[in-house]
Amino acid sequence: MDSSLSRSLLLLFLLLTPLAAAPVLTVGDITANGADFLVPIEIHGAIELVNWQFDLAFDPAEVQVVSVSEGPFTSNNGQLLTLFLSGFADNFSGLVSQVSGSFLDFPPGPSGDGVLALVEFTSSNPTPQFQLQNVAIFPDQPANPAPEPATFVLLAGGLVAFRFTRRRI
Repeated sequence: MDSSLSRSLLLLFLLLTPLAAAPVLTVGDITANGADFLVPIEIHGAIELVNWQFDLAFDPAEVQVVSVSEGPFTSNNGQLLTLFLSGFADNFSGLVSQVSGSFLDFPPGPSGDGVLALVEFTSSNPTPQFQLQNVAIFPDQPANPAPEPATFVLLAGGLVAFRFTRRRI
């Protein structure tokens, strides 16, 4: 096959192969209920999610944390086994830190978009600002598979070749 044709086919293959985007955490739409309101922390584009964590910064002069709870995404509304850590709420410095979760049920982990956590605040400010920090998202990692038979053949061939090489001084 002509080398320019093979390069063109490779380029076409690379252009047509969809790239998987990394999952993203965002602050969702705030739901108000009088002076209290819920701030959903949403994930978009998850693929077999296993572990995640984040910190949420806020202005403590405007809002105060009431509670942090698990969203329905990883647990499928309580149907699946998960571990949720609500983190540490510091209403003096304005940070909810080390909120994290793990999917512990049988694989595959959840995929798609959804709410990971709900942070309840109280405030008289109708438009508070929030900032996600220290976000970490860990998808399911395949177990270390056993080497393919071809790997063993290459290794054995390399050892045989090494055995018959002479040391030159």
